Amino acid sequence: NAEMPNYVCNKIFFYFLKKKYYKKPSIVIVGISYKKNTDDIRESPSLKIIEILNKSNFNVFFYDPFFSKMPSTRKYKLNNKRYDIYKNKLKKIDLVVLVTDHDNLDYNFIYKNSNHIIDTRGKFKKSKKVTLAWNMNILITGVAGFIGFHLAKKLLKTTANVIGIDNLNNYYDVRLKKSRLN
Repeated sequence: NAEMPNYVCNKIFFYFLKKKYYKKPSIVIVGISYKKNTDDIRESPSLKIIEILNKSNFNVFFYDPFFSKMPSTRKYKLNNKRYDIYKNKLKKIDLVVLVTDHDNLDYNFIYKNSNHIIDTRGKFKKSKKVTLAWNMNILITGVAGFIGFHLAKKLLKTTANVIGIDNLNNYYDVRLKKSRLN
């Protein structure tokens, strides 16, 4: 977990290198809380990400519905400005990085009004406009069984790559299992 801020920053750097971006980019970090739906910033990866980006000559802003100004901690004394993504034009921002996925964020609004998004929480589908910070590969054994089938169905709605295997044994009705695989 301690290396995740560096991993996310590398995704950001790579995005701008790939775009051959030469002006000073503007970035909004969405969500600075450690946990969603709280104002707890202890051990928040957002603070480390912002610190790294500040040292790398980016215009870094933040948006979090739980904070009107950047909080200070013993470890971080950051003075980045809050950028209200709903009042200001999000299209003026080069990159939005979703770090904390609060329930009260309007993800459709963020998607429609952003130039590009790096999603660290799996709230968006990968597209030309969205870079996923990471994709999980998940193997489900017994995928034709009741639990495996419903777990796979739920995971397929996320950004995970789901691989399912099942030996279709006759402990339960094989016809039922086969119907779940279609």
